[in-house]
Amino acid sequence: MSRAALEEAYRRTSYDVRAPEGTIRLRIGERPAMLDALLERHGAETWAFITAWNPGSFRLPRAENERSNRDLQERLLRMGYTAIPGAGTGDDEAWEPEESFFVPGIPRTTALELGRFYRQMAIVAGTRGARVELLWC
Repeated sequence: MSRAALEEAYRRTSYDVRAPEGTIRLRIGERPAMLDALLERHGAETWAFITAWNPGSFRLPRAENERSNRDLQERLLRMGYTAIPGAGTGDDEAWEPEESFFVPGIPRTTALELGRFYRQMAIVAGTRGARVELLWC
């Protein structure tokens, strides 16, 4: 898949954060009101939405994706971050939702390093008060 096609697919995906107060839906280029309140509760200015599913945008068996994502979650916790569960769900229903983590307070550089480690093509990230961004790994 070309980078342009991948970018279009990422832009047609909802990145849902399963926060205790309810689901917060993130979309590239938008600025969800509830996001800033969540960041404030965590004392964070930055955030990232990261997964270990389907490295390189190639579909893997569910069990393998779940194993990789557990590893990501454990790594985030060892690094001292909060890992709030979420899922990336594309408008294209042919792709299964990808279990993910919303990580408040993680620096952009660290989030990109994790994305590269788990062989992701891109991650979703941002800062308080700003629009949701797509960052290529």
